[in-house]
Amino acid sequence: QPDDLIAEYLKRVRAIGGRLMIDIQPGRSPILDEIEHLEPWLAEPDVDLAIDPEWNVGRHGVPGQTVGKATASEINAASRELQRIVADEDLPPKILVVHQFHKGSIRKRRAVKERSDVEVTFNFDGIGAPGPKVAGYEALASNELFNGFSVFYDLDTKVMSPREILALEPVVDFLLYQ
Repeated sequence: QPDDLIAEYLKRVRAIGGRLMIDIQPGRSPILDEIEHLEPWLAEPDVDLAIDPEWNVGRHGVPGQTVGKATASEINAASRELQRIVADEDLPPKILVVHQFHKGSIRKRRAVKERSDVEVTFNFDGIGAPGPKVAGYEALASNELFNGFSVFYDLDTKVMSPREILALEPVVDFLLYQ
């Protein structure tokens, strides 16, 4: 998105005391190149980062046709870069959300590292009925890192209630409504 649009979003988020999550859907671009481009925004204290491996299709993939993935190495490089930005700018901790809807979204996932001042969160963003969503979350949730869960108002066949989400195990640390 153009900088003026991101600035408008940030202005509106700040007006309500929120945080802005910039979601990278890299396509054919390397994730670190995208972070470098977004660094002026990530240097803000209330801007966090998300990566959507599904759209990380590599040099030869076709966005929208090729289902992408990210490696633990790519995610670790991203969290290391966020950690550097936090340190250089003396910022509060940041969140790095990594979306996933199936096991193959993140290669060598167990090798994803925790970082000081970067809260790495695996966010289950499967779409559909509550039963398969719960099963997908439980299969992909981590005991080592934070866990997220997405609710899609228009795409889920039945929107889960807050009570249903709060009952998930392990506990959902990050909840995204879209």
